[in-house]
Amino acid sequence: MKNNIEPNANQKPHYFHCATKGLPNDLLFGSEKAFIAGMNRIAVCYLKMQRKSPVLIIAFCLMDNHLHFILHGTEEDCMSFMQLYKKLTEMWLAKHPEEGLPGKNWEIGIWLIPDQEHLIEKIVYVLRNPMAAGQPFTPITYRWSSGGLLFSDKSFVLNASHFAKEMTGNQQRLAFFTREQIPDNWLVMPDGIIWPGNYTQYQRAERAFRNVWQFMFELSQKVEEKVNLEIEEDYISLPDNEIREKAVALSMQMFNRDRISDLSVLQRQRLGKELKRQVRTSTKQIARIVHIRYEILKELLR
Repeated sequence: MKNNIEPNANQKPHYFHCATKGLPNDLLFGSEKAFIAGMNRIAVCYLKMQRKSPVLIIAFCLMDNHLHFILHGTEEDCMSFMQLYKKLTEMWLAKHPEEGLPGKNWEIGIWLIPDQEHLIEKIVYVLRNPMAAGQPFTPITYRWSSGGLLFSDKSFVLNASHFAKEMTGNQQRLAFFTREQIPDNWLVMPDGIIWPGNYTQYQRAERAFRNVWQFMFELSQKVEEKVNLEIEEDYISLPDNEIREKAVALSMQMFNRDRISDLSVLQRQRLGKELKRQVRTSTKQIARIVHIRYEILKELLR
């Protein structure tokens, strides 16, 4: 991922495309029950993040073996959101072994969205996922995404839903698998799904397009090949702290230094190459850990 924003921009809120790589031999959502729980987990993650590290959810799509989000926040907070969703998903699956149990080593990717043009492209890519995968649904009728929120008449959903305050605390815990307090004015749909409009900033997604005509036009464009090429090698499978511990151990082994910042540029380049050889993670993550520009390390590893 090319980063052409100013230094320390990772501390500022930006739009990011976040995703998990498809699991080859297992499913995250193998049934309607699992999908409903997965939808409600987005709401729970949103609420948990608001207390310390607010993240806005702009668009999302859950597929059977992977998922996509368009988030707005700092890079660190957006990654924390993804790791929280991963953790809560694994907890839910552990409680429901009949649904399958994917491995712990999810691969998470996060990519900066630098401008309005790319924001449109990534929203379209996320919402087109079911159709691109051969499912018989349009992006706006796929049940497990935010596509149906954009430029839509919401009166039927609003009239058919009930407020969360009408549920007891115990009913909420059983329905949503959390002790997190669901806001009283949030709507819960008849199928037990917390209405995504409660926590999705779909208005921002709408504003990315000039009008409904542009939205429909952009949805008709095939963007999968271009975006897939951009994101293929940039997944993250381990948290930064685990990679950092490995990097420090290698630094001691190679240079007898326990502080990466004490290494010369050449030593950090050698450390980055060795770390990439030993650890299955993204070049971008390693560049961040060893304090080398991504573009430079990427060239060295070719």
